[in-house]
Amino acid sequence: MKIALTSLVIMLTASTPLTVEGVPFEQTLQTPNVALKIAGASSFTYALIFDVLSGAIYLPPGTPSSAFPKAHDKALVLSYKRDFSAEEFREVTSNLFRKNNPAADVKSLEASLQAFNELYQDVNEGDRYQLTLIKGTGIELRKNSQPLGVIQDPRFARAVFNVWFGENPFDESFRDNLLKGF
Repeated sequence: MKIALTSLVIMLTASTPLTVEGVPFEQTLQTPNVALKIAGASSFTYALIFDVLSGAIYLPPGTPSSAFPKAHDKALVLSYKRDFSAEEFREVTSNLFRKNNPAADVKSLEASLQAFNELYQDVNEGDRYQLTLIKGTGIELRKNSQPLGVIQDPRFARAVFNVWFGENPFDESFRDNLLKGF
């Protein structure tokens, strides 16, 4: 009886979403290749008064959060606390992609960047984007769990994550808190 009760508690704990600044994130995320576990989470507030987003990173079980930038199977889930237009996402992604990747890579990946940017849609408060690196394939973008498309270019997939995890990311504190893990 004691073993069954312990197993029930573990199952309930594993399925309970993790809440970050009032935003729930699932503990496990299924990808085409592997089930990923939540490894880190953070929120971003602009100028101390504008709540912008909460995010979580997912990695294979047992992988430390600090390994996220170089991991071959991974996902980033971003939950927005404000409305943003697709054009705003395109502009920010393009600018940070150029800041965080070598010029030669930016040039050779330009077509993939344009294709990725075309996937963006307007978001409303509460909407989520999920970027998933699919090992050997590329990157998938989802909005509210619905697939928007896959860019089948593994080099681009790794480069686009630099928007969030490169030397000049969207926000250094947000990046560092995600990589700190739990």
